[in-house]
Amino acid sequence: MKRLPRFCLRAALLLPVLSSCTYAPPGTALFGPKAAAVSERQGIDRNLRKGAYPEALALIDGERRRGASKSLVAKDYLAAVAGSLKSAAAAQAEDDYRGAGLLYRAILDYYPANLPLDQELKTSRHSIELNLRFCSDRLMEQGLHAYRRGDLDGAIGAWSQLLDFDPGHEPAGNALATAVRQRDALRTLEKVSRP
Repeated sequence: MKRLPRFCLRAALLLPVLSSCTYAPPGTALFGPKAAAVSERQGIDRNLRKGAYPEALALIDGERRRGASKSLVAKDYLAAVAGSLKSAAAAQAEDDYRGAGLLYRAILDYYPANLPLDQELKTSRHSIELNLRFCSDRLMEQGLHAYRRGDLDGAIGAWSQLLDFDPGHEPAGNALATAVRQRDALRTLEKVSRP
């Protein structure tokens, strides 16, 4: 059997790759600010459609910082906040305090400062903070109940969930550290006591 020259073999290997490339006419923004803006816009729309509101809020905030149209940013922002609030309320109703807390935290992280936009929101910052605190309190209580029953893993789980959206919550941080130390000490004791 006759061997093909190396350049023929290379060309045969590259042919499928080259045939999948598409041609972009001159002037089409493949790179640069226009391409980034189009990509951001598509990302915002995609996240809003699939209900990924925290991700949409982050992209909208990026658009706002780059000076995007205020009316477009406002429309998307209000849609993302409305979706976040609806999803957070549904999660809260199902006792998913971590899920609700993450959504409330995202809203607060991107809450407009000194913008007329904050007057268009149907829910005040204070109300969102109260909902966030409610979620924190519920998870703190769940952790305490589990701890009192001797369920260290349950307590650790509840307090870890709380810290996912409220990392500065000192009582939960202290309680978590204590429960982890106790659990680790118990596991060590169990290993030592086994024959």
